[in-house]
Amino acid sequence: MASTTVYRLISARISPMVELTRWLFERQGLAFREEAHVLGFHVLATLPAKGGLHVPVIVTPDGAVWKTARDILDGLDAAGPPGRRLLGEKELAGC
Repeated sequence: MASTTVYRLISARISPMVELTRWLFERQGLAFREEAHVLGFHVLATLPAKGGLHVPVIVTPDGAVWKTARDILDGLDAAGPPGRRLLGEKELAGC
């Protein structure tokens, strides 16, 4: 992985959104450390991280918390290398 900063991925193994998030991290070349939990017990990790009840929750190297699909997509889009944007290379006017 190209990045030297490590993101924290709080997950539950059976979540399709977690699988997508793993794939997006790998696609963007960003280093992450996954903390997988049994479904239900995952809240023991997500709540202290201020991530709520759902997984995945991402804690960025600077301490920001991404807890919704939109947070994760926007964050990974911005953190990825040039030419590998998830949501397009050009900023859309009015969005």
